[in-house]
Amino acid sequence: MKSLIVILIIFMLSCNNPVNKNRPSNVPENAIWKGGSDGGCWIIINPIAEGNLECKVFYENGDVWEEGTFIKNGDCNIDQSEALNQITGFDGENILTKTKCKYTLK
Repeated sequence: MKSLIVILIIFMLSCNNPVNKNRPSNVPENAIWKGGSDGGCWIIINPIAEGNLECKVFYENGDVWEEGTFIKNGDCNIDQSEALNQITGFDGENILTKTKCKYTLK
């Protein structure tokens, strides 16, 4: 029974982990993949003043999608050191997080 629970937990964790895409040659090494098997983006995040972010977002193929300063928008109680872990993706206008906070291009 114990081994069945361990196998179930490992399976559940593997289902929740985003797929790590193969990095295109034109995407910098410090870009992080945010997405899953159905798509996503590569993103470079640099926290700046007042909790905002300086970001560069790349399409899956490595082309630049968006770049600039993203301003906190919504219920943002995210510590700057945790910003990268809280980000789930980019919808074309906003950098989305696990919370109600999002970051909108300035």
